[in-house]
Amino acid sequence: MRGKSSEDAGATVLASGERHPDAAREPGERRSSSRMVGRAAEAPRTHLDLRMLSQFVVIARAGNMTAAAREMGLSTPAVSQLIQRVERELGITVLARTSRGVRLTPAGHRLYEEALAILSREAEFLVDLEPFRHSQIPRVSLHVVGTIANYIMPAIVEELRTVTGEVSLRSGRSQVLVQSFLRRDIDVLVSSEIMADVPGTERHHICREEMLAIAPASLPPAQRTLEKLAASLPLIRFAQGGTMDGMVESYLHAHGLELPRFVECTGQAPILELVSAGMGWSFSTPLSAGYFLPLASETVAVPLPPPAIGRDIYLVAHADRLLDIPENLARTCRRVLRERMRSWRGTQNEPLLSTVHIDAN
Repeated sequence: MRGKSSEDAGATVLASGERHPDAAREPGERRSSSRMVGRAAEAPRTHLDLRMLSQFVVIARAGNMTAAAREMGLSTPAVSQLIQRVERELGITVLARTSRGVRLTPAGHRLYEEALAILSREAEFLVDLEPFRHSQIPRVSLHVVGTIANYIMPAIVEELRTVTGEVSLRSGRSQVLVQSFLRRDIDVLVSSEIMADVPGTERHHICREEMLAIAPASLPPAQRTLEKLAASLPLIRFAQGGTMDGMVESYLHAHGLELPRFVECTGQAPILELVSAGMGWSFSTPLSAGYFLPLASETVAVPLPPPAIGRDIYLVAHADRLLDIPENLARTCRRVLRERMRSWRGTQNEPLLSTVHIDAN
């Protein structure tokens, strides 16, 4: 603009350095048939300069070159050169002179709206990156199925305290949190859910446990068989529709047993309370029985006839998000389980040892 603002010069500078065709022309000057000449014909750049977008937003919001120059602390010619650069590098015209003054073109409007969105996302992204300045893995969220959580939670926290800034650890029924894992609200899931059909996951097998029956200790040994338990006492069931309930129902069906639903519970503790009171019998995993049986001296574990039913416990994580943390956690889980099971020797839990199979590290 050669020292004059766009308002003073009466024309808006194109990417080529020429005036817009709609601008006032010198007497006798012919209108060009081309909207873009010179360097405007160059191929536009294939990436965006965020600083350039930020400057353009200031200019577009200010409404005129003089106000933009004042806000940016630049001269008016410098602001005009910024507009030239935007038009040259993007290959579009962003300003046009109309009867109502210099205004954004349709392309200019689109660039302004998109620039606002891009710059807003940039600011949000910088905030998102802030925790990573203090730790490679700022936060780890885990869900551990209730049975195994009783054994491994302290070891998991100890494992994570040196490699992450924050740990969120939950336990309970795995079914209610599968969707949270799929939404990536949970990073690591320790449960019987294998997630084999979920892409982008890594899985580590922890152990397999074969189910057994639990019965009142007052029941004579001769009555401690599947058929006699089914004939003499009500079956205290797991909550209907859950994984454990489905496994038990399939097992009973395989043995030709159709037992009424009398009482059902959502956890192992209330089941043991009812069994110890002599009000029925139930099924249990050995890890659950091994944890609760010492607290319920009025109950005993009863082996089940084949075919055995059981479940596999996996540690499943979103691949490539936690470096080697999932693999290390899986090793820790196996180690802790082996240590706890060694303590069963010589106790009432010793018969359970043959029903839990822990992977080697």
